[in-house]
Amino acid sequence: MFGRGPYARQCRDTRRAEADRSRQPARQPSADEADRKAEVQEALPGLRAAVAAASSGEMQDRDNVKKAQHCLALALFCAACDRMRAKKAGGPTRELLQEAVALAPGLHKERREEARRYLAYATYAAGKEKLQKREFGAAMEHLDAVLDPEGELVRWLDVAKQQKAKRYLADCEASLGVQELRTVQEWIDARPNLATGRRRRPRWPPS
Repeated sequence: MFGRGPYARQCRDTRRAEADRSRQPARQPSADEADRKAEVQEALPGLRAAVAAASSGEMQDRDNVKKAQHCLALALFCAACDRMRAKKAGGPTRELLQEAVALAPGLHKERREEARRYLAYATYAAGKEKLQKREFGAAMEHLDAVLDPEGELVRWLDVAKQQKAKRYLADCEASLGVQELRTVQEWIDARPNLATGRRRRPRWPPS
C-alpha cells in the first residue's frame, strides 16, 4: 500500500517541505530550511521510482498512482523553487519545472499554473545565461521557445520580459552573423590569392 510504505513517508516529507516553503520567508535561511531542502532532494529518487513503477504496471491501485505522481510533481516544484530563490533560474531549474508540469495528474490547478509561470521565466533565464556565455545557438533555442506565439510559455511571461527576450534574440542573431562573417574572412585571409582574384602560377621546376 502506498499509504504505509517508503513512498508514503517520502510523500509526507514532500508535503511537509511544501508547507515549510510557504511559511519560511526566502530572506531568512535557517537550519530547518536546509534540512527541508535535503529532504526534498532525498525524496526525488524514490518518488521517481514510484512513478516508474506505476508506468510499468507494477502499481495497480490507480489512487496510489495518482498520489505518486502528485508527490513527485510537488517535490520537483519545491526543488525548482529552492533554486529560484537562490538566484539559480537557469537550465537545471527549467528541467525540474518541465518534469513537474509534464506529470499528469500531478500538481493541482493553481500550483500547475504557478509552475508554468516559473517555467516561462526559467526558460527566459536559461536563454539569457547562454547568451552571456556566448553560446548563441543554445540561447536562441530557449528564447525562441519562450517567445513562440503558438507555444504555452509566452502567455506566462510578462510583457517586460518578452521585450527583453526579443532584444536578446536579436543580439544572438547579430552575434551569429558576425561569427559567420569572421569565419569567412579568416578563410579568405588564409588564401590571399583569392582575395585579389589572381591565380597563383605553379612554380616549375617545383622546389
